Amino acid sequence: MPARRPKRARRAHRLCLLGELSTAEAAEVLRIAEVSVRARISRARSRLRRLLEDTGIDSTGLAEGR
Repeated sequence: MPARRPKRARRAHRLCLLGELSTAEAAEVLRIAEVSVRARISRARSRLRRLLEDTGIDSTGLAEGR
């Protein structure tokens, strides 16, 4: 079974991308600084990219900074 992304990173990623919240709104929900939300999302994307590449899936289409 592949390694999962850390729970905190998954939650920030989910709120902003799937929940369509801004980073400011996600920060409020998570009760953390907005800069922390952006950092968690960045780490989540990086980890997801590595997981996809490890399974042979091309990850070049993953958006950066969105």
